Amino acid sequence: MTCLIWLWSSLAVCADCDRLLSVIELAQATFTTAAAPDQSRLPKINKMIRDINNDAMLAVLRQSGQAHAYGSLRHFLTVMMFVADQPDGVVQLPDAFADDLAQAVETIDKACTSQKPQGTAPAAKVDPSEPRRLAGERQWRALTGWVGDVNAEIERHRYQLRLLGIVLLGFVLTVLLAMAAHVAVMVLRIILRGRSICDIPIHMTVLGDRLAGRITVIGKLGCVIVPDVPPDAEAAPVINRGIYLNIVLGEQVLNAKTMVETTDVYRMLFSTPLSRKTLRQLLLSSHSPVRYDLSALQGYKLGRRYFGIGSLPKA
Repeated sequence: MTCLIWLWSSLAVCADCDRLLSVIELAQATFTTAAAPDQSRLPKINKMIRDINNDAMLAVLRQSGQAHAYGSLRHFLTVMMFVADQPDGVVQLPDAFADDLAQAVETIDKACTSQKPQGTAPAAKVDPSEPRRLAGERQWRALTGWVGDVNAEIERHRYQLRLLGIVLLGFVLTVLLAMAAHVAVMVLRIILRGRSICDIPIHMTVLGDRLAGRITVIGKLGCVIVPDVPPDAEAAPVINRGIYLNIVLGEQVLNAKTMVETTDVYRMLFSTPLSRKTLRQLLLSSHSPVRYDLSALQGYKLGRRYFGIGSLPKA
């Protein structure tokens, strides 16, 4: 198929050359003699010029390296068509007509002479598979170039996705490490404070009154006391915030102040932090097994804790 197309284009080029040569030869025979031009030739010249395809003529000139001469040749053909189409057969040639005709003869002769050998010789020498091979190579270069562009674009997007994944992974790991560090600090503070769950019976003396209760949580800095409310009492007495009182555990007396104003649970802060030895002695009197108080690590509580002082309640 490719060979047929190539052969058809070669024949078309030859036909265009023959048409141009015929026009020029007819113009030479008509306008270069001293006698009046043959009136029967003028319509033929006009028709032949009209049949010339401008694109085909430009292709012929390009193949001979004379594309620059297209404008002047086209202008000369238009002038000659105008001259051949004069009414009443009155022919008036422009002053430069002879020079333009000579230039057109030279241009067309050079163009068509360079095309004739290419129209006959290559047909017998060219390998029939050569046009197909060249077309395949062009298609393959075009295809591989397109595929290369697509592959480069895909690789660029893959790199961006990998980079985004690394950033997201780093962010998630940072959050997890921060949470783990937070929990580790909380646990370390609980252990250092010795904050423990226990059940130690005590009584408190405040403003001359005596109130029984039990320590449920105790650490070096403070404790949590649940008052023993008599069955006939409506509620435990209210102890205002900041009130100092004494906590009596047998012969041990601890001075503390209230941290919040409440009636059901009293949170106390010792005036003097307990030593680890004193804390161990107090825990020996617990009526229930002693264990570290890890309630602050519960999810809903942990979310409200922060690093630094105050991340763990003092009592």
